[in-house]
Amino acid sequence: MDFLSCIEQTISSNYKVNSRNTLKEDKASGRQEIKYEQSGKLLVYSFDAVASGIPEPFPFYKNFPGLKIVSDYIIFTNRKSDNKPFVLIFELKKSKSPNKQLWATKQFCNYLIERMNNVFKENFEPEIRMIGLVEGMKTRSRVDDIKYNNGIFHTPLRFFKIKDLLI
Repeated sequence: MDFLSCIEQTISSNYKVNSRNTLKEDKASGRQEIKYEQSGKLLVYSFDAVASGIPEPFPFYKNFPGLKIVSDYIIFTNRKSDNKPFVLIFELKKSKSPNKQLWATKQFCNYLIERMNNVFKENFEPEIRMIGLVEGMKTRSRVDDIKYNNGIFHTPLRFFKIKDLLI
């Protein structure tokens, strides 16, 4: 079974998002909207239950600070040139650091991939990329400047191409 089919068989459709090439977040502090250009098939999921009204993704955890944090979006896709699987984790922020949510979601994705490999008798080893979309950031804003620092890419970009993140 291919990577994206396994993902669809693993994650409940309650968390699947029909994003229409837009990642957005509506909070009391305002609305953020980031557009992206898609190339090839991808699956978009959101586990941010508070923001989107979806079922609680971690009902087995107690309400201890930091235990249930999760990033806004996870995109599963394959790089077109070699079919390498990728997991892109996105956290949208107005100004604060997105790192806590990004790292927590990476741990969740690692667990998910391990379980999926075990159940479907596969050996997927996707590249996991963490992207913090920070609106108030005052650094580079060119797509050709994409460099991951310690596995994380922070950017104020409001538009990007998925293929540019699969490096």
